Amino acid sequence: MATNVSELSMTSSQAAAPPRSRISAFDFMKGALVFVMVGYHWLNYFSDNQSLYKYLRFLTPSFIFITGFLISSVYLPRYDRRSWQIPARLLQRGLKLFLLFIGLNLTLWSLSAVNGGPALLASRISLNSLLDLAISGSTHSADGKVASFYILLPISYLLLVSSGVLSLLRFQRHAIEWASAIAMLGALALYQFGTENANLEMLAIGLLGVAIGCIPLATITGVVMRPLLIVPAYLLYTVAIAVWDTLYPLQIVGVLLNLTILYFLADRSDDSSRVSRCLLLLGKYSLFGYLVQLAILQVLARAFRLIPESSVALGLTFISAPVLTVLAVVVLDRMRSRAPFVNTVYTAVFA
Repeated sequence: MATNVSELSMTSSQAAAPPRSRISAFDFMKGALVFVMVGYHWLNYFSDNQSLYKYLRFLTPSFIFITGFLISSVYLPRYDRRSWQIPARLLQRGLKLFLLFIGLNLTLWSLSAVNGGPALLASRISLNSLLDLAISGSTHSADGKVASFYILLPISYLLLVSSGVLSLLRFQRHAIEWASAIAMLGALALYQFGTENANLEMLAIGLLGVAIGCIPLATITGVVMRPLLIVPAYLLYTVAIAVWDTLYPLQIVGVLLNLTILYFLADRSDDSSRVSRCLLLLGKYSLFGYLVQLAILQVLARAFRLIPESSVALGLTFISAPVLTVLAVVVLDRMRSRAPFVNTVYTAVFA
């Protein structure tokens, strides 16, 4: 889910190494988000209860925010702002992620054409539906779902736009702040007038992350480590969601509050504990974890249809999904260190 703060676009393990504690904290946060996302997608496959979704809508924008945050907090301090290294790196990563999004969906479209026939696929995929997806982020047409793995698209846009914005720093030192403000005002204006644009909304949150990432981490930590302020704010946010649902402005608040809590927990966690090690590994491979958990849930959903429906079987799917996701990440991590070919393929696709 995003540039890497673990692979979601710039894997933390591959970013120019900032202080170890910072990387560990953000890997912990990404891992926790992946873990929660497994539960979110489990609801899509196995539950008709829609009441919980609004409390989990912070997930996708949180990955994008973290991606933006790491661009400025990890990359900028390591390079001369006048250098083309950072823009070139972000451009490369953005294009690679965009091609990954296209490649995954081309695979799914091919399978749909085989299983459902070309006519069914053609009814869903058209030039207009693809343009809507690319411009407004609409993943559905009148005849069905146009594309999957949507999170990869706005993250790729964020990386590409950030590449351009960072290139402007040599001419305008407030380019990041201006870009963030313009994107956010545009997204809020479209939302206010009822013409929401999901891509612009996600991009605005990502650029907000870039802007906030320019603030010294010590200053951010000083704000985060105040639970007496955070807890009441989170309670008010939860009440607001219950009353008004997930309005876009509330999504922004939800991203900031939930990531604040995760950062607080990461700072207090013991890296030697089993839970922390699990979350750190998930965070290191967040993009792979995001993709593999969707495949695992697909397999579990198909298997679930073949057996008598029961609470026990449903519970087993709920437990199996995160367990198998973690196991897949563990296997990948070990294979990368033992099989050069696996490491080469992984690096080519995800790095």
